[in-house]
Amino acid sequence: MITYKTVERPSYLGKKRDAFVQEMNAKYGNDNWRFAWKVGKNYLPFEHAIFLYEGAYFVEMYNDISFWRDILLLYRECYDNNESNINSGLDYSIQETSSNHYQDIAVRRVMLALGLSFGKKNNQLIWVRHNSEDDGADLSPGRVKFHIPDLIEKPELTGWWNPGSVESFWQSGKVIQVIEKMF
Repeated sequence: MITYKTVERPSYLGKKRDAFVQEMNAKYGNDNWRFAWKVGKNYLPFEHAIFLYEGAYFVEMYNDISFWRDILLLYRECYDNNESNINSGLDYSIQETSSNHYQDIAVRRVMLALGLSFGKKNNQLIWVRHNSEDDGADLSPGRVKFHIPDLIEKPELTGWWNPGSVESFWQSGKVIQVIEKMF
């Protein structure tokens, strides 16, 4: 069993992600640290925290399913920071760009769960990004409300995202943990 000690609360990394990971590897060793998310009194690894992130998308889309069904039929696929994001499909571990893109994957996974689909005959992509000027802006993690606001770590960090949003949950709860003990 491994126990971890929280050492840092980094907030938004964006395109600085790879440099930050290299810095942490140099400081703590490649396998001696991790990202985790503080959720209440618990610290969750990525694999568990991402389900809460995705859950907010499920609630958002479920609560207005006819609206999202009509919108998504207008598009062939969705992406965040590069059209290559489409190749990630339903797999959060496929991050081919210099910054993470989880919202497009969450949208695809929730669509599958809700029986929704993109328009098969349309070639246009929907850009699910906060500064998008099309329909996708409303699916930005900076705009989608987090469905369990009490789980957002306080003080809530500020950035390009709205308070109480999925991105606020993600950035406010994100911590760096190092291995304290291995049993």
